[in-house]
Amino acid sequence: MLAGIFDVPRCDLYRAKEFLSPTTLTLPNVYYSPDFAAQVSRSNFSTPTSYRPVVLVGDANHELPGIWEVSMRGMAARLAHAVQPTLQMFMIDLTTRYRKPDGSWDPTWDPFESAAIPEHMIVYGIAYDEFGVVIYAFFPRYVVDNDTRTLKWGCGCYEVATEFRHHLQLNSMFHRAQLFRALLTVLEEARKASEKFSSPEYQIKCPQELLDLDKEWAQMGIEARDA
Repeated sequence: MLAGIFDVPRCDLYRAKEFLSPTTLTLPNVYYSPDFAAQVSRSNFSTPTSYRPVVLVGDANHELPGIWEVSMRGMAARLAHAVQPTLQMFMIDLTTRYRKPDGSWDPTWDPFESAAIPEHMIVYGIAYDEFGVVIYAFFPRYVVDNDTRTLKWGCGCYEVATEFRHHLQLNSMFHRAQLFRALLTVLEEARKASEKFSSPEYQIKCPQELLDLDKEWAQMGIEARDA
């Protein structure tokens, strides 16, 4: 029933299948395939194929259906695992795009002036079971040390909506309408993100050295697999 929510324009839809991520941004030999993942399509992306963001993920609560009070933390961790390479991609993009060679930052996006994370760099995750849905938002975050002029990156997770945990169980058109309105809002945010990343005017920024290393590591992985 929820499958259509993940059908994001300009994206490839993966169903319980590992999607391509840069080898330099993933843990060695650790893979996770969420039930649904919408990744910007190769045909709509100008940068190297592996540097394609995921804009929406979803995973079913198989372990403890209906007992969200216990399973929410685990579901958030599983979804975070799936989007972690994308969030690192965003951190690299912001740093490469806006930090100058002398270490200062472009005034149009300066973290030392409390620059906000762009909205298209928020990835939504949907956890679901036969009883209802929980919606999460994942995003890069940073902490600045003004004394040393250093910047520390990390990943953030926010529970966007937990009130729909039992809405599919309720025999109420009103409650179901509330849920689907929220899901359509998430789909619209994912659509706007995919449109941004697919635009000819936008390109994920990444140091050439990292791209070369990613290509080399990917080749080593292929050779090891075929050995």
